[in-house]
Parts: sequence; structure tokens; C-alpha cells
Amino acid sequence: MAQIDAAVRLAPISALASAATVFVVVLSFWPYGDHAYLIALFLAIQSVVLAILFGCSRWAGSSSRSPRTAMTAAVAGGGALGLLWGTMPMELFATGDSREQLLITGTVTGLICTGVVVAPLVRAALAFMLPIIAGSFIALAQTGDRFFLFIGSLLAFYALFVSFSAIYLSRLFQERFTEQLRVEDQAATIRLLLRDFERTASDWLWRTDSLGRLRDVSDRFADALDASSMDLERAPFIDILRNAHDGTLASDHASLDELQSCMTASRHFRDCVVEGRAHGERRWWSFTGAPEFDAQGNFLGYRGVGSDVTIARESAAKIAYLASHDMLTGLPNRASFEQSIGHAFEGLASNEEHFALLCIDLDGFKAVNDTWGHPAGDALLRAVAGRLRSCVRERDRIARIGGDEFAVIDRSGEPGSATALASRIIEHLSAPYQIDAMDFSISASIGVAYAPHHGIDLGSLLKNCDIALYEAKLTGRRNYRVCTV
Repeated sequence: MAQIDAAVRLAPISALASAATVFVVVLSFWPYGDHAYLIALFLAIQSVVLAILFGCSRWAGSSSRSPRTAMTAAVAGGGALGLLWGTMPMELFATGDSREQLLITGTVTGLICTGVVVAPLVRAALAFMLPIIAGSFIALAQTGDRFFLFIGSLLAFYALFVSFSAIYLSRLFQERFTEQLRVEDQAATIRLLLRDFERTASDWLWRTDSLGRLRDVSDRFADALDASSMDLERAPFIDILRNAHDGTLASDHASLDELQSCMTASRHFRDCVVEGRAHGERRWWSFTGAPEFDAQGNFLGYRGVGSDVTIARESAAKIAYLASHDMLTGLPNRASFEQSIGHAFEGLASNEEHFALLCIDLDGFKAVNDTWGHPAGDALLRAVAGRLRSCVRERDRIARIGGDEFAVIDRSGEPGSATALASRIIEHLSAPYQIDAMDFSISASIGVAYAPHHGIDLGSLLKNCDIALYEAKLTGRRNYRVCTV
């Protein structure tokens, strides 16, 4: 079908060349030639040319086409035109003078060349050329002139060259058409896969033009951004994402700026996560994109894949939270506390900021836990955590470091701040608790140690703070003691 389509586009050129040529031949030989033959040749060739043009037109405009029928018609049309032209040298060459013979020779040479035009259908091309070549040989042989026999040998070489050239071009056309069909088949397969991807996958495809404006926006992409495809079409991609951020989110625009930087420089990017808001919720979207260029290296735009990674992001954040927080009270756990106090020591080294460590132990908690059970004890610990939060300031760090043990890092650096905080904590924690319509009373003992005076690392500071806590419990509990080491 592809070969016939190519031949149909080229065949009218060869046919019209024949129609014009026969007019020149008849006009040139009219004063000397056989008028009946010339008229018959003219009318016959024009009829075949019209038939070829009509057949090409029908093929181009038909929706139901038979390649076998078209191939047969092409060979028949080419053969008929070749046979008619093949009679011309046999009829006119021997009786003509040198000028007329030169005209016939040029005409025959040109006609043989036009046969190469329909090389995509090599059988039609050969059907057209071979009768002309055969007629030329016969015409040369009829003269009996030795000179024309040499011309015939040259014609033989020329005919072989043109014939093999037509066959070679036909093979090239066939290989090209086969490759083109293979590429089209692959493209169709890719389109089917992309449509299936768009329909079934949770990700979506996105595309921009050279100015960074969205093109061919899918419904899935539009829904992810809480917009319509029509509103997003031709809208600047980066501006859409910035508007989705809307300035109400806590995160900065670093990832969005990085994405814009990559697109400005026409660089690949992968799994670039940006934050936004859609459907009234905080969302995270991951984008991967690659620039497109044409054959001359001109930038055409971007193609890429996007996905909503909100669930994965929230799951990762939850895992990170659980790794650093106590599940019962929601306070930072011991690992997080040790990290915080490490940062405090770093600040101590760089800024010479003093800080205090308060170790808190609950008095009477074990009796409540043993008497009323773990549910009551857990509820009491959650209540204690709530009161501790109300006691500390924003710069302070609080953590649960054991069963009924808590710690606070006082980073105010002000004299008397830690002891005032200790007194406030004892007062708040010693007030009665009501849990499940039952009243509980506990108190707290606190040890206080200062860095760097009582320790220049976590181990020594904790050890001295525990000594101060032990002394507080020995003196009757419900009080605090400052390390005296």
C-alpha cells in the first residue's frame, strides 16, 4: 500500500511528460511522417495518460482500495504506454533524416528516464521502459548502418544501467517503507500504552511547549491540581505550581525554585517534589521531566511524568515522628533528647551559651500504676506530659527518657531560670489529677545541672544531674536540688 501510494503521487508526473512529449513529436514529424500513424499515436497516448490520471485520482480518493488490483492496473498502464512509445522509433527512425533521428534519440532517452519516476513499483517501471528499449533496438537494427549498431551497444549498456537502477531504487523504497511502517507501528503501540497508562496508572503525563506552557493537559493531571483541563491548557507550568503553593504552607520554595532552574537551563530532572494545596488539603507532587529538541537542536519543550506522593510523604513523616517521639505521651523520646542536648553542646561551643538540664522523676507514680493498673498509669503519664508542655517555654526542649522519668533542657541562659522552671514544674505536677472520675495525687523531684560547669558532654552532665535528683529524693521529695559537684 505504501509503495502504491508513493507511485500514485509520482505517476502523474511521468504521464504528463508523455502527454507533452507526444504533442512535440507529432508536431515535429507532421510534415514528413505518416499522418494516420501520428494521429493514432497521439490519441492512444493521450487516452492512456487520461486513464492513468483517472486511476491515480480514484486511488487517492477511495476508502476501500485493493493493492492487488492497483498493482495490476499500474503494470497494465505502464506497459500500454511503453508499447505505444516503443512503436515510435520503429516507425519513424529509419525514414528520418539526421535531425529527426536526433529528436527520436533524445525523446527515447528522456522517456526511459521518466520510467524511474515510478520505481516504487518496479514492475510498472520495467513494463514502461522495456518496450521502449526493445523498440529502439529494433529501429537501430532496421537501418543496417554500422554506426547505429555501435549506438545500439551503448543503448544496451544504458538500458541495463537504468533497469538495475530502477530495481535498486525499488528496493530502497521498499526498505524505507518497511522501516516507516515499523516506526508507525511502534508509535501506535506507544500511544496505546500511554493511553492505558493514563487510564489505569496513578501517575499522569505532562507536557509543555518551548515557553513553559502546559500542553495536552490530561484530566488526571488537572484533577490532581484541583483545576480543569481547559484552565490549565497553555498556562505557565511553574506559575500553576506557585499558585498551588498559595503562600500558606510552612515549607519554602526551594524545591520549586530548583525545578524552575532546571527547566530554564533545559536540564533533565527526576523526582523533584513540590508542595501545594488542592481540594482543600496539603499535597505533595513529584515531577520527572526531560527536554525535547528537534533535529536542528531547537528546544521544543518538556515531557514528563507526575505523581501525587502525599501518602508516601505523610507515611515517611509519620515513621520519622514515631522514631523520635514517645508513642504514649507524644513527647520526644530519649534518642531525640540526646540529639537535642548534642545540639545544645554545639551551641555552647560556638556561642558560649549556658544551658541547664532538669531530670524529673515522678513521686508516687509506681503506687498508682500497681494499684489501678497500666491503663490508669498511662492516662496519668499523658496528663503529666500535658502539664509539662504548659510549663516550658518555646526554646526549651522536653522529653520522656524512661518509664516515669522526664527531662527538660532550659536554654534561656538566664541566672535563676532553671530553678524557677523547676519550682513551676513541681507546682504544676503536684496538683491533683482526675482520671476516669477518680482523683490521683503525685508529686515530682527534680535534679538540676548546668553546662558546662557540671559537664562538658552528655554522659557527665546526665550523671551529675542524676546525683542532684537523688539528693532531692533523699530530702523528702517534691523538691529540686542543684548539682553541687
